[in-house]
Amino acid sequence: MFNRHKHAILFVVILIGLLAFTAQKTVPIPTGDAEDYWEFACGVELEKFDGYFPYADWTGIFPDKDGWYFYYYQEHHGRHVFKVSKQSLLEQAGEVFTLLDQKIFTTVQDKTRGDTLAAKNKRRQGCLKIKEVVNSNKDRFIDEVSSRNKNDIDRASEIESFHYQWEKGKVYWASILFEATFLPFWWLFSFHSGVFGKLNRKLSTRLAFSPLLLFVPHYLGYAPYLFSFGPSGGILYPLFAMLISLPFGWVPFNPIEIELLKVLPQPLSYISQVPFSPMAMSFSGSVSPTILCVFAGIVLFFSKVLVKFRAKNRS
Repeated sequence: MFNRHKHAILFVVILIGLLAFTAQKTVPIPTGDAEDYWEFACGVELEKFDGYFPYADWTGIFPDKDGWYFYYYQEHHGRHVFKVSKQSLLEQAGEVFTLLDQKIFTTVQDKTRGDTLAAKNKRRQGCLKIKEVVNSNKDRFIDEVSSRNKNDIDRASEIESFHYQWEKGKVYWASILFEATFLPFWWLFSFHSGVFGKLNRKLSTRLAFSPLLLFVPHYLGYAPYLFSFGPSGGILYPLFAMLISLPFGWVPFNPIEIELLKVLPQPLSYISQVPFSPMAMSFSGSVSPTILCVFAGIVLFFSKVLVKFRAKNRS
């Protein structure tokens, strides 16, 4: 069995390894740096602070949750949230207290961000007042800084969106498990003849149904914004789907399939990691299930014609 399908097994191992590597790089809310948190929260730049994403439109913090403290930056196509532990914040609180007493005159941050020294000093002064209220108690200071905007009506929808993003991130393991199951199955069906017996023995069958099989999860809710934010909503699946979509994406949807897709259940949307709070969305089309079915029919038709032609020539 191993010798017969050793190449298939090798490719599956490589695929799983690539998935595991990529999954570590695409964690929905990864662990960040405490010095970034303090800059976003209080405007102060600690010794280790070396700037952050230069194209951030604005930055901020969210209330603590489940023992973690959060900061984020907003860019054009989504919000990037990071978490830090209280212990890491406590370790730097002493340096923060020292800097809060000093007016900010310079910054190492790239000037492309819409932040000014005046805005940084305003955050610093807000944190300085909190420091005085809690009488320099580091533990209380961290909690008060984190929760100061918790009940801000103007930020209610933003905070609610963050809570949803945090809950979504908790099922990231399900996204990994799904792709670790589905992608090897799709790969073996598409590129390794006979692995599933008669089901994928013929080249025509594999060529005809491989694109349709790949897009079934998308139609069921996985990576729903795949064609609005580029390869998003998953780990490796969005990349494969975007590449396979290139020959088909130019064909528009028809009204019937649009209505059918509206009522189609979307069970995989619950495990899909999607971008949050985009400032703008772009739509580059999608892949019509009708055109994928038509493609499958064309491939099977010409395959049969070719078989009959070869049989006729042999006779």
